[in-house]
Amino acid sequence: MSKFKYFSIAIIMAITFTACKKEGLGGKGEIKGQTVSYTDGKYIKGSTVYIKYGAKSFPGTNIANYDASNTADSDGKYDFKGLRKGDYYLYATGMENGMFVSGNMRVILNDDELKENVNIVMSR
Repeated sequence: MSKFKYFSIAIIMAITFTACKKEGLGGKGEIKGQTVSYTDGKYIKGSTVYIKYGAKSFPGTNIANYDASNTADSDGKYDFKGLRKGDYYLYATGMENGMFVSGNMRVILNDDELKENVNIVMSR
């Protein structure tokens, strides 16, 4: 093969590998918000928020299906940093007045986007 063909193949491979970056860690995107009760609008402190990379539909309630988690602070706030562009699904669980509550939602990030006020509404 000629040098031009080798060079062309190398360029195509480089473009292919850089264009195939999947959702997940390694970017500058961020999702942050609070977990909120559906019934009284209170923030649910200490709830756990799970994130699934590359999900366009709800992965279910089995936490083994998720890629990472974060515990909400005393104000119900959570944060996932360093995310790439793509589709994500959040699932939150917690306790409100002694009752188990949960909620979920899909989030779509653009390049280096900060999604604030992504509040997950939770119910029994």
